[in-house]
Amino acid sequence: MRPFLCTLLLPFLCLTALAACGTSATTTDAATTDTADAAPLDTAGTDAAAADVADGAVADALADALPAEVTGADTQVVDVPPPDAAADADVGNSCAALLGQIAALKPMLTGCTPATGCKTMEYPICNTFGCFQTPMASDADSSALESLAKQASSAGCDGFHCGCDQPKPAFCLKGQCRQCPPDCDGTCDELTAALLSAAHAANWCSTDNDCTAMSTGLCPVGDLPCGGMYVNSFANAETLQAIIGGYSVACGPSFCKCAVPGPAVCVKGKCVAK
Repeated sequence: MRPFLCTLLLPFLCLTALAACGTSATTTDAATTDTADAAPLDTAGTDAAAADVADGAVADALADALPAEVTGADTQVVDVPPPDAAADADVGNSCAALLGQIAALKPMLTGCTPATGCKTMEYPICNTFGCFQTPMASDADSSALESLAKQASSAGCDGFHCGCDQPKPAFCLKGQCRQCPPDCDGTCDELTAALLSAAHAANWCSTDNDCTAMSTGLCPVGDLPCGGMYVNSFANAETLQAIIGGYSVACGPSFCKCAVPGPAVCVKGKCVAK
């Protein structure tokens, strides 16, 4: 009897087991499919939150480091203190300021009369000719100008160093000390005085070889011979010719018939006709 029942029940039990196994597999596949179809986890929110935390930390660090005027709701402008006295002194000692003071001082030193005459101030004097030259009255007090020129030289300002042209003589023309050339405008009396002064200053010698005759084309002027003058061979011919030209304009042309100046010799330190 029992063997007979087992034979009848065995197929039934097998079918039941197979049905159960199919149901389990279907359930597992469905779960897997549902999981695969589901949207991925939203990590953006997490990243944003982390970024907010980081930004907040940076902001807190800046707030601790910056002054209240910068971190406040309304940015305040911090007042800049005025420059101190030392800064003002530096500006005052600049080349631009020094040259401005020198330019302002020069007109007060150039007023002259024929009696006082003029001189040429040169700075610096350093075994050669300097660049800074200015005409002034012979009796002018040049101490303030010399002080400014010294400061300009120490500061390395342009024009206040050695190695330039020979200084040109200054003459009193129209009440002002001027260098001729280029400014040779004056009255006949002033140009006559300038011509004689320049001729006398250029006449010096040690030997006959130092002397030369210079043609002027003028009638006799003062103690100058007709038609020429005797001067040192190294005299500044440009200055002499400029004064001769200024004299001819101020006093009118000369119509004297003069012989060409003869050879010159040195007598007692002066160049004279042989």
